[in-house]
Amino acid sequence: TVNKKVVSVFSNINKFPFFDIIFFSEDDLSDAKISRKSLLNLADILVITQGSKGAEIYNGDSIINIPPFKVKAIDTVGAGDIFAAVFASKFYSSRNLHKAGKMASKISAESTKFIGLNSVNSKIFL
Repeated sequence: TVNKKVVSVFSNINKFPFFDIIFFSEDDLSDAKISRKSLLNLADILVITQGSKGAEIYNGDSIINIPPFKVKAIDTVGAGDIFAAVFASKFYSSRNLHKAGKMASKISAESTKFIGLNSVNSKIFL
């Protein structure tokens, strides 16, 4: 088998309208060759997930560091998507960036303790 890396090109991102929240992983941000500052010009809130290192939430001139929730990970596929979904849901219901980040960190980390979509049928979302 041939391992090929998927490369996302974000050169046209400036053509999109303004966003409430943009989510990027640290790896995607590096690969995309786009700066945090450029993304902050396109959104009120920028969330950079950093896997086992936690996350950073940028809002205006402030940065909130979200510590990682430590677990023994088995499968990290989809954890970033779960982080984004949980963060957005909690933020829009509470309007609290810190609470949204902490909850997203915990639930996305817990989801990595399962293989594939088995976390969806677990009790981590309760």
